[in-house]
Amino acid sequence: MRNETLTPLTIDHSLVGELVRVGQISLDEAKKHPQRNVLMRAVGADPTINVDCRSIDLQMGDVFLLCTDGFSNMISDQELTEEFLEPSPWEERLEKLRQLTLERGAPDNFTALCCILE
Repeated sequence: MRNETLTPLTIDHSLVGELVRVGQISLDEAKKHPQRNVLMRAVGADPTINVDCRSIDLQMGDVFLLCTDGFSNMISDQELTEEFLEPSPWEERLEKLRQLTLERGAPDNFTALCCILE
């Protein structure tokens, strides 16, 4: 998140993510697709892996969220943006998102790491 705008820095390496990118299904269809958790690329799946790399200039106030699909599939971009814009301490905002993920059933394990440049 930069200047109150949430921008994805990576792409979804799932089967459903590929289907969306090539236009075979819509984003709404992807949310309910029965194979949305089938990965096309993952650490440990093959002896070598193609890693997405990019360089960006950092700015004070940037917020980076690294998370698994067990988190991102449960929290919408709108909810994430709203919570990140709250004036409360970061610990409280992130705990609220964690609790929301758990309340929604978290059908998968999940991990989220947030880096805030202050």
